[in-house]
Amino acid sequence: MPSLFKNEELIKKGSFFINTINDESIDKNKCDILFLVDSTGSMGSYLKATIDNCVKIVENINKNYNSKKQLKYGAIFYRDPIDEPSEKHSVFDLSSNKTEFQNSIKNEIAEGGGDGPEDWNGAYEIAINKINWTKNSNKIVIHMADADAHGVEFSPEDTHPEEGHKFLNTIKKIAQLGLKIIGFSIEIDALNSFKKFMDIYNKNNGFSFCIFDNLMNIDDFSNRNY
Repeated sequence: MPSLFKNEELIKKGSFFINTINDESIDKNKCDILFLVDSTGSMGSYLKATIDNCVKIVENINKNYNSKKQLKYGAIFYRDPIDEPSEKHSVFDLSSNKTEFQNSIKNEIAEGGGDGPEDWNGAYEIAINKINWTKNSNKIVIHMADADAHGVEFSPEDTHPEEGHKFLNTIKKIAQLGLKIIGFSIEIDALNSFKKFMDIYNKNNGFSFCIFDNLMNIDDFSNRNY
């Protein structure tokens, strides 16, 4: 299976901070992993490989840690109802059935998104308020995106300035909740938003934030066979 990402080591090891927990309030045997995936139209050339890699990550983590950890997987495939109110996010709550989870995400499609920036805040609000996180678990978010976040703080040319303030508040809640963020940037706009996100997260005593710069040429990607 071709990888969407240049850096294979994290995927191969499936480690994702699972073995680097220092917080005494966290049960080291419980791990919740939530994928946040941009599923707007700009991801049309990327989404299949992104989903394939989500499936691959689950396989590797389950293989390496299933006998030692209580693992749960979930996903939010987010779109952009800020610009197109009819667009809906797809939400898959955390489940210990990895096969059921993998099958549930395979048919997601890329659609919508009225402008460049997308609804990062909406996706993370769902992660905070609608995902049933396991008590005292190691909570990991794997965010894969090609586009930046709404709000002029994250996208200088954005036309929804009110969204930046909302996302700033949400990031503070993310840090307080103890969500650990892994950002995979597919395009430069997403990378810029991840960097600003990480800076605010760290200033609010977030536990762990890691960015992987996996920029690649869209023509090269589109010419691959799947």
